[in-house]
Amino acid sequence: MQKSIIIGGDVYSIASLCRKYNFSYKKASRLYSQGYRGEELLNKLKEDQIIIDGQVFKSKLQAAKHFGISPTTFYRYEKKGEIDKLIKRKKLLDKFDLN
Repeated sequence: MQKSIIIGGDVYSIASLCRKYNFSYKKASRLYSQGYRGEELLNKLKEDQIIIDGQVFKSKLQAAKHFGISPTTFYRYEKKGEIDKLIKRKKLLDKFDLN
């Protein structure tokens, strides 16, 4: 049985929805199994994204890897609400090759 998702009158499979909106298939499938459907599923997937400096990341881990920061440090700063401070510091250190 194919799992169909209807968004704005268009019908998607989980895989096609993930390809179109660049979401994790595993996460979308898990949310679908938990009962999220249609717009509700799309909104839940969008709210889990992280946007830093205008770039969209699927997860905190992906963002940490992109900026070359250890995941533990990234999570710690995120918990304190200081991600911007960490990213700014990392860019400054990279600019002057102090890492």
